[in-house]
Order: sequence, then structure tokens, then C-alpha cells
Amino acid sequence: MKFFAFLLVALASLVTSNSAHAFTECSFTVERIWRPFNVKEIYVCFDPTGCIFSTYTAPLSAEDAEIRNHFLSMAMTAFTAGKKLRVRFPENGATCSPYTANRSDIDGVWLID
Repeated sequence: MKFFAFLLVALASLVTSNSAHAFTECSFTVERIWRPFNVKEIYVCFDPTGCIFSTYTAPLSAEDAEIRNHFLSMAMTAFTAGKKLRVRFPENGATCSPYTANRSDIDGVWLID
């Protein structure tokens, strides 16, 4: 009987904690990568339009610079290989329309077919 009570509590904790990890993943084709010289940002833009931008105002922490460089290298790989990026946004129900994807708050990036 104690085992079943423990199992019930364990399952309940899994169900209730799932919503705390809500996110949205969207797939995009990289159309261009833009670095304007008058603004300290890098834009990764998608087909048909919309961009994710990475602001890099100096001085960057080593961790922020590493994250920015990994994002940019994955975007460049997707662009040259003709692959898609799957981008994870932090909130549940974020829009995946490239027209409204102009944002910088991403939690992760996948390189996919």
C-alpha cells in the first residue's frame, strides 16, 4: 500500500511540474545573416521574413559571447547546408509566424532537416 501511495505522489509531481517547463519550438529556414556596422547586433533572418537578433553590446561576459557565437555558428551552418533551425522560445504558445519572430529571447536552437 505504501508503494502505491508513493507512486501516486511521484506521478502527481510529474504532472504538476510539466507546466513549469512550458516552451514553444518553431522551425525556420535561414534566409540571411546580417551584421549592420552602425548597430551592435547580429540578425539571423528567416524565409519569408522575420529575424532573431543577438545584441552584443560590449563588454560581453565570456558566457554571453560563447552563447552568441554558438547561435551564429549554427545559423551559418543551417544557411550554407540548406537546413532549418528549430528555435525554442521560453513561453508556451509563442507565435511561430516569421513575420512576428523578431525577438532575442531564445532558450535554444536545434539544427534540423
